[in-house]
Amino acid sequence: MKFCCNRFEGAYCIGNHFGINIRMVKFTSPIFLDGGYELFNISRLAQKTKNKKKDIIFCMTMGYETFRFELSTIIIFCPFCGVNLFDFYTDDSYINEIEGETFTIFKKQV
Repeated sequence: MKFCCNRFEGAYCIGNHFGINIRMVKFTSPIFLDGGYELFNISRLAQKTKNKKKDIIFCMTMGYETFRFELSTIIIFCPFCGVNLFDFYTDDSYINEIEGETFTIFKKQV
């Protein structure tokens, strides 16, 4: 696998239980894919990205036992070198977490 920089690779490859993790997250539920979940309103910068996929986002999170999306921070650019993550990581082989397999999201409560 090729990474944008060594520091990103370290945060991506580190075990779930340690330090700050960077995770590529794939969503499968209609509530996310149809844009009906307010939490996922990603900035206009990401929407203008040439390779933006609707089912993928990038997150930073502290070490964890089980991935919890609500405790993570969405990122668009590498926090170390500034590369646009959506343009650099276009291959699904980088995915760390998959909704329905490694984590679940909860529907917005009214």
